[in-house]
Amino acid sequence: MLVGRDRVARPTVTVGVLAAISGALSGYLRSLGEDTSQLGVEVPMARSGPRKAYNHFGNVGVGLYPSEDVAGR
Repeated sequence: MLVGRDRVARPTVTVGVLAAISGALSGYLRSLGEDTSQLGVEVPMARSGPRKAYNHFGNVGVGLYPSEDVAGR
């Protein structure tokens, strides 16, 4: 059963993991003197529509926004 995102009260697992990665990775990179204001990742995501191949997915660029509080990410 699929549920629309508007009916989910909490962030998805993916969003929670990306928020945790954002904090950990930005902290590590800042300790090395790196600028993390534009930190982002690519996340594999299933494509919509009829499946035409085994690898029916693409990568989506996602900003991590490490300067935001966890709830805002």
